[in-house]
Amino acid sequence: MALKLVVICRIGGKLVDKESREIYVGGEAHAFELDEEMEFSSFLSRVATSCNVEDASTISLKYLVPGNSSVMISLGSDDDLACFARVFHGLISAELYILQHDVRFVGTRATTSQFHAVNESINELNVEVLEPRLISSWRDVITEVGQTFEGVVEFRKAVGKYAIACHFAYKYIKNDPDRVTAICKEEGCEWRIHASRLKDTKVFHLQTFTSEHSCDPGIRQKTHPQATKKLVGSLVQDKLRDTPRYSAREIINDIRRDFGISLGYLQAYRGKDIAQKAIHGSMEDSFNQIPWLCSKIMETNPGSYVEWLTGEDCRFQRLFISFHAQILGFKKACRPLLMIDGTFGKDHYKTTILSAIAIDGNDQMFPFAFGVVLGETERNWLWFLMNLRTILDGVVNLTIISYRHVGLVDSVTEVFPECYHAFCVRHIVANLLGSLGSSIKSEAKKVIKGLVYAAAGSTRIEAFNHNLDEIKSISKEAYAWVRDSKPFRWAKVYATGNRYGHLTTNVAESFNSWILEAHNLPIIPMVNKIREQLMGHFYTRREEASRWTKSLTTSFDEILQKYVLQSLICRVSPSNNSLYEIDDGVRRRSVNLQTMTCTCRMWKMTKIACIHVAKVCEVSRRNIVEYCSPYYTTEMWRLAYAESIHPVPNEDMPFNIGTLSSEVAIMEGDLQNISSNSTPVLPPKTRPRPGRPKKRRLESQPEPKRALHCGRCGSIGHNRATCNKAI
Repeated sequence: MALKLVVICRIGGKLVDKESREIYVGGEAHAFELDEEMEFSSFLSRVATSCNVEDASTISLKYLVPGNSSVMISLGSDDDLACFARVFHGLISAELYILQHDVRFVGTRATTSQFHAVNESINELNVEVLEPRLISSWRDVITEVGQTFEGVVEFRKAVGKYAIACHFAYKYIKNDPDRVTAICKEEGCEWRIHASRLKDTKVFHLQTFTSEHSCDPGIRQKTHPQATKKLVGSLVQDKLRDTPRYSAREIINDIRRDFGISLGYLQAYRGKDIAQKAIHGSMEDSFNQIPWLCSKIMETNPGSYVEWLTGEDCRFQRLFISFHAQILGFKKACRPLLMIDGTFGKDHYKTTILSAIAIDGNDQMFPFAFGVVLGETERNWLWFLMNLRTILDGVVNLTIISYRHVGLVDSVTEVFPECYHAFCVRHIVANLLGSLGSSIKSEAKKVIKGLVYAAAGSTRIEAFNHNLDEIKSISKEAYAWVRDSKPFRWAKVYATGNRYGHLTTNVAESFNSWILEAHNLPIIPMVNKIREQLMGHFYTRREEASRWTKSLTTSFDEILQKYVLQSLICRVSPSNNSLYEIDDGVRRRSVNLQTMTCTCRMWKMTKIACIHVAKVCEVSRRNIVEYCSPYYTTEMWRLAYAESIHPVPNEDMPFNIGTLSSEVAIMEGDLQNISSNSTPVLPPKTRPRPGRPKKRRLESQPEPKRALHCGRCGSIGHNRATCNKAI
């Protein structure tokens, strides 16, 4: 007996475009067996029953041909069902995608009476009528003469929504705060509406409303003139509040699906900008609230360190913030290791968020300080590091890991001359491969990348040199670059400080991704968003650490357990109570418990017992935890998050700290006219970049682009296309 085809019905999801093809995402699934004799009407009824759909006329069916996922095929008749059965003949199951829709109207413009007439005849005609699911309610925003509205703005919005719902364009005859009159744009059409303000109130009263159109219905246009950026902003405001990274492309798709309006990209972007201003205020006004915010942070979080700087013209330049809980947690419980990085903001003022990130006892991100400046310049890095130096008073043997930005390297040398400044290996590799250009193949570049990482992690000079020799055999140019890149800055074997096993600034990059939503906000909401995330981060880590009962934190307990298992193959030969020889099957190592050294050098570099020390502790019955850094203990983990970052309420936040007259005085250079009680901070004086601001976070590239290299004559400074040398 042949097995029947199992039809898997997916419902509740939606079709989305991905890489030039439609895919169905989300929802739930139901299944039933397909009867070969089943007609489409019975099949549709069975699908509706399986998926708990009351009205089968509100769904449509689609499927993908096996082996071809580029086109969705509709299923809507007996012939379609027969084709569906043949396509999946011999297979066990077939996926069917159920699309739900409300009763919607296809067309251009309809009056309210026409719409209701069509609505009443739907069942008689048995016609599927399509209309975006939210737009139908807009026909009822204007109903009859005598209707009232809260004000002129609300009335204008209502007229705009009504026109969009009924698919026509209008124009204003009168439009002022006291009266508004609009007519249909079509010449000679009788549609007209008029409302005016009631005396001594803001209420608008609808006095005239001719709802019938005398013009011929035109074909519905792709866009609508009443879909203004203000209307778009009001439609997306609630979702943007919950989803700060709501993109213009997503707005276009949602507005088309929910309201049947096709927007241009710029229209959606401007609507989003208006919604952001309604939620968070303008970028310009936000700078003026910096003095209040800094004062409030110091009031609610005593012991914090907050600095801000303006120029002589009172325009914003720099901001630095580190909360008391961060300072205390780092000094008491974190290893002396900081990763410095920067990422650009997404406003018109080219702001950049600088950060200093530490590592907690569980080897996870511990944000220490952050700042907002106008670009990654040497002066801004110097100012940021000088403030960092102030709160690091008393910290010794500090290691800083960063990328090779020229201004940052010079600033670290000036502010922290005694600390070990290491480079991120990932940036070293990126710079190396960028310098090679197209001179070698991509496969060779992958090999070189692996060899550089191997060289960076080598614990013996012999291994480091071996990896460099391998690079030399592939590319002498790459070998020379690596040799000249100051290996003591990035290679473990030549390090003059302790990196605690960290070769990259990935933790700082993780912080940049973690605060990505804050990048879209004005400076005050941005700082508050980061503070909220930090507050939640400290709370979550504190709860996590309080539940852990072992001596070492979760990450290092797992590492140590792995080392203990690997040490089972080792053989031990004791010399005395503190000196042992270990044979790990490859080499013989010497472990000295008194000096806490192993000739494999991993113990010294990572500060956690290696497999050789693990074997010695097993044989001598010592507690292996005592031979790991105290920074890795649960006690230190808890201590790092012992303090809380407190809320910063804004009930008393003034909306305008500096007066308009103060700003005028500043603009005119008359600083003496500024009230001594006000501390205005104006936005940076910079010209906005042309076009839409870039939103994608780019990884930092510390070195300038390589010089042009001509492939025709071999000279530097131009390319083949511009070469004019005689050869």
